[in-house]
Amino acid sequence: MAESLRTRHCSRRTEQAYIHWMRRFISFHALNHPRQLREGDVNRFLTHLAIGENVAAPTHNQALAAVHFLCEHVLEQPLDRIEGVVRASRPKRLPVVPTRDDVEARHPLVGGLVTAVAGLVTFQKSAFALSWQGLV
Repeated sequence: MAESLRTRHCSRRTEQAYIHWMRRFISFHALNHPRQLREGDVNRFLTHLAIGENVAAPTHNQALAAVHFLCEHVLEQPLDRIEGVVRASRPKRLPVVPTRDDVEARHPLVGGLVTAVAGLVTFQKSAFALSWQGLV
């Protein structure tokens, strides 16, 4: 596998990661040779990663890419369509924006600073507008 990755000018880190996933894939299937494994076996491995080990979505994608590379380029046995794989999902993250009251409650000194900075910005904008119009 390493030789096949090197001929395609993949990085050493990619090589290390793909070899890691190849070993995990083979050990998951009780050390059966990958030539004996089919799409259903790939499906079970990827589903196990998503559900059993709760890996992150990018990790799951890397494992899929490594197994695909193993089958496609090393074993030269292209996979048929793999259906029903449970994919790892990215957590939905909403940005947390504190309200002005939250900021002032946590940092009492910030309230006056925020007001001062806002006043300066407003003053600068109005001074710029006046100079632009030639009034200053």
